[in-house]
Amino acid sequence: MPLIEARSFIPPLPFRNGHYSTFVPYLLGSFLRINYTRERIHTPDDDFIDIDYLKGGNTRAAILCHGLEGSSNSSYVKIISDRMFSEGWDVAAMNFRGCSGEINKKLKMYNSGTTEDLHTVVTHVSKSYDEIVLVS
Repeated sequence: MPLIEARSFIPPLPFRNGHYSTFVPYLLGSFLRINYTRERIHTPDDDFIDIDYLKGGNTRAAILCHGLEGSSNSSYVKIISDRMFSEGWDVAAMNFRGCSGEINKKLKMYNSGTTEDLHTVVTHVSKSYDEIVLVS
């Protein structure tokens, strides 16, 4: 995968300001309506993970992972979902445990140090696509 050197990347003028880069996507994403289709998958420990999809019959999918206390309805996730879908990718926006609007069955919550749930989602989604990428 090609990497962009930090010193070679210069964002467009208004986005050089970190504050602007934070609040503009928040404002734009709050008006964006995404019509996800939800699928609930079961975990090996008898719990569940909700995945919100945008499907267009593509052979490749982007698995999106939200940040701390986010969800598939976070502004930045909706913006990335919309863009990936318009570029010919199906989107699988993963909701970590406790973040899909429903309390999970187990006491186990998510944290960025555990990857079992992500592994479950990647395994599930990869069954239906030739190519997958992870966006976090």
